[in-house]
Amino acid sequence: MEQNTIDNIDWTGAWVKNPLSHPERKIRIATSCSGIGAPEEALKQLGLDYKIVFAGDIDKYAKQSYFANHNITEDRWHNDIRTVDATAYKGKVDLFVSGICCQAFSVCSTKRMGVDDPTRGDLYKSFIRIVNECKPKVFIFENVVGMMTLKVKGEGITCWEKIRSSLEEETGYDLHWQVMNSRHYGVPQNRPRLICVGFKEKTDFLFPAPIELKTCLGDYLEKGVPHKNFLRRLTPDECIRLMGFRDFKKVVADTQVVKQAGNSIVLDVLKALYLQIDISKYGVKY
Repeated sequence: MEQNTIDNIDWTGAWVKNPLSHPERKIRIATSCSGIGAPEEALKQLGLDYKIVFAGDIDKYAKQSYFANHNITEDRWHNDIRTVDATAYKGKVDLFVSGICCQAFSVCSTKRMGVDDPTRGDLYKSFIRIVNECKPKVFIFENVVGMMTLKVKGEGITCWEKIRSSLEEETGYDLHWQVMNSRHYGVPQNRPRLICVGFKEKTDFLFPAPIELKTCLGDYLEKGVPHKNFLRRLTPDECIRLMGFRDFKKVVADTQVVKQAGNSIVLDVLKALYLQIDISKYGVKY
């Protein structure tokens, strides 16, 4: 099956109609570049039992928000994806989710050096290493779509082609990838993201079909917010709601909350993905 095409989508819309096959199982989830924990929150909103095996982020403010909103202890947290050793977790992770720093690939970046960025461009190698160390049943890799067009210096291929090839050759996982946009999964914002799902075993998989958008931005806005012009900036609470979070505890400055929301994954996209994968069947019985 050719990836990132309309043929790579399950147009039956099964994910909307079909229940999870094993809702009683516990999902052992691990994340890196964890931000405020969207993958974990998505499991929670689906009503699934889950255990955080490990998580981590280089941003100290993201750590504060993560600890305020998720059940985790210091011994399960890492401050840098480059240095975390996941070998102790081999066979103990059902789902591993991580992006890598998007600034090297984003069209909004001024330098945009891609994999040639000396400080952030090679973080995909750490992702691959962690997969090989802990051997999750499923992994999800997420990043900006700019990765798919930015060329690798002197190689004549895109950054995504290089990363995808490395993922395939070095992990041996069965890869499926597609651009998913939050506006196609119930959230009124244009936010296309490259999503790659890797299965430890060969798996027939198609991505979840888009659904009708039934809300607009106004449904997420607070009333009575003062502003001088016709346009105004979104408040921190509005930013968080647009990413799909509920009952989010704010423990850092508003500027950090807005930044953290912007760096997150839209929960509605993750939930559609989890349902389409039927992530519950990869969980364990307790």
